Amino acid sequence: MSSLTVAELRILGYLPTHLSFREIAERTYVSANTVKTQANAVYRKLDVSCRSEAVTRAREIGLI
Repeated sequence: MSSLTVAELRILGYLPTHLSFREIAERTYVSANTVKTQANAVYRKLDVSCRSEAVTRAREIGLI
């Protein structure tokens, strides 16, 4: 597993919420496309394919 960047970790912290990528973008002052790109990087690095799997995996390894 590759290390997550600071930006990816910030996005990861929002993934357990019910906020949309657009809403996460508004809260983190980046574009929705940036959030989507960072979330996809998180999925790839955690070797998962969706948001719920990313949250489960991150909890298992202590990232959230």
